[in-house]
Amino acid sequence: MCQPRVAGTVGAEPFTAKLRYTGTEETEHPNLIKLTVTMPHIDGMLPVVSTRALSNFELTLSPDGTRVGNHRCSNLLDHAEVKTRYGFLTEATRNPEVIGETSSYQYSASLRGSSTLRFYRNLNLEACLWEFTSYYDMSELLSDCGGNIGTDGQVLNLVQSYVTLRVPLHVSYVFHSPVGAGGWQHFDLQSELRLTFVYDTAILWRDGVGSPPEAELQGALYPTSMRINGQGRLVVNFRTEARFRGLFVFAHPASPVTSMVMCPDHPGLTFNLSLVRNEPTYNQPIQQWTFISDFAVRDYSGTYTVKLITCTSPPSLEYTIPPVCNPREPLTFDMDIRFQQFNHFQFKA
Repeated sequence: MCQPRVAGTVGAEPFTAKLRYTGTEETEHPNLIKLTVTMPHIDGMLPVVSTRALSNFELTLSPDGTRVGNHRCSNLLDHAEVKTRYGFLTEATRNPEVIGETSSYQYSASLRGSSTLRFYRNLNLEACLWEFTSYYDMSELLSDCGGNIGTDGQVLNLVQSYVTLRVPLHVSYVFHSPVGAGGWQHFDLQSELRLTFVYDTAILWRDGVGSPPEAELQGALYPTSMRINGQGRLVVNFRTEARFRGLFVFAHPASPVTSMVMCPDHPGLTFNLSLVRNEPTYNQPIQQWTFISDFAVRDYSGTYTVKLITCTSPPSLEYTIPPVCNPREPLTFDMDIRFQQFNHFQFKA
């Protein structure tokens, strides 16, 4: 039914893979990252897809528990074995794009078994194509699928910078063979999928963020760097200018509140704010701060509100460590961060 493109040849035909952000308008899988792998089918072939390196197919294709532990993002896992929110195999046993049966007993659960039907649902026999699709959030791609994030000093232009998510992909074309190791012959390919986050920087960094004009005390906030760390968490460094005599403090014994960061667009996301460096003066000092998200999310786009406690000092008082000052109402700074995502695909045989 599905013969090699060139008769009498052995090996692996090229496959295609895509990594795409679904966005907020996707009804069934909003704000997730869609991974799709399409492979040509040859009679007798078993396609294996994983984000981890594939080897020892005698063990990998067996019910042994190492398969589930080593290949968390793989079509080797049946629906009930998937630990992420979604997997390549679902409860469905029929391909909605295929009408009728291509061959007798094609959808017979009693003859073929439900797990087999769930796997072969991804095969379009008429087109001789396999298509495996799954959806992941950022945390799953980093912690379960072996992905990583890096900046590599990448800057698009004076206005935009970007960071890149890289996800490894291993694809094997496996055939049963009495002469192969463990009874299996396989042809292995490796690729890397990339998803890039783009965000605006220059205007915000140049002009800074001012405090509300009606506030009694004034100040300014200037982002100095933004990045995604190895755990997929957002890291923002910024400096402040206190335009009053005194300084900003993280906390004060006489104040019932502490300085903090929040994002109304991500109400469940929390942050760790810390003061990194103080200019040793009460005369409108420049201070450096960092905040890090407590966990990774799929999309960091939104307005971030930074609330810093103001603390004033009288003109006659010299700077000391720790500072001596009177806490006042926090100043609020709103900072917009936008991540737009697009794809890169790199193939390596």
